[in-house]
Amino acid sequence: MKGEPVFHVLPDAEALARAAAGRILGIVRERLADQARKRKTGVKFHMALSGGTTPRRAFELLAGPPYAEIFPWEDVHFWQVDERWVPPDHPESNRRMLLDTLLSHVPVPSVNLHFIDTSLGSPADAVRAYETALRAALPAPKRGFPAFDLVHLGLGIEGHVASLFPDSPAMDEASAWVTTSTGGDPDLPRVTLTLSVINAAAAVLFVVSGSDRAEALEKTLAGEAVPGGLVSPENGTLTFLADEAAAGEVEP
Repeated sequence: MKGEPVFHVLPDAEALARAAAGRILGIVRERLADQARKRKTGVKFHMALSGGTTPRRAFELLAGPPYAEIFPWEDVHFWQVDERWVPPDHPESNRRMLLDTLLSHVPVPSVNLHFIDTSLGSPADAVRAYETALRAALPAPKRGFPAFDLVHLGLGIEGHVASLFPDSPAMDEASAWVTTSTGGDPDLPRVTLTLSVINAAAAVLFVVSGSDRAEALEKTLAGEAVPGGLVSPENGTLTFLADEAAAGEVEP
């Protein structure tokens, strides 16, 4: 990891959403500017976004002014961190949430959108298709895993990240980029990036809200053996944004 994790506490959920939107934009612009200084041409930014309820407001902010007008949409490829095994138009679909709050409202090229395909025959089929797409699109991986420019994560009540749940066999996957999982609320089959892929990212951004996440956040920051506590980018940065309710158990 590049230095110690960065931890910021915001006063409420709205301030958290604004901080998250600003940080996402900042990471994108900083990374692309760095590549331009190195005179690399044709460079694209690859970002994996989480679903769920917490990021909705941040995505809505990115879809509106001033963010939408200054975000480099054509240079950013959007991927999913995970997906529930439901149809794309289902209320529990992360794909639907990403489209409804952000991606259908901004001028991002359709070729820059990469979704987990739940119309295939099984989660295993979707895993194979998604990993094939990742291997075709991302730069040659170091140590066997793709280097996302940014992985955006939430945090579950029990400390899960992506669709990696405590005691899930998916937590032990050491070679695949994508795997199947089961769990969560609702308890459904899922497709998820693996912990190894998350930890290969150049930047990981946690956004955590609500008092029901306070214990999980405290354990995650302490590096305890919950899924969130195992997120530690090998050569990347780790940033936590939390509202005061979520940060209630964290020692100053």
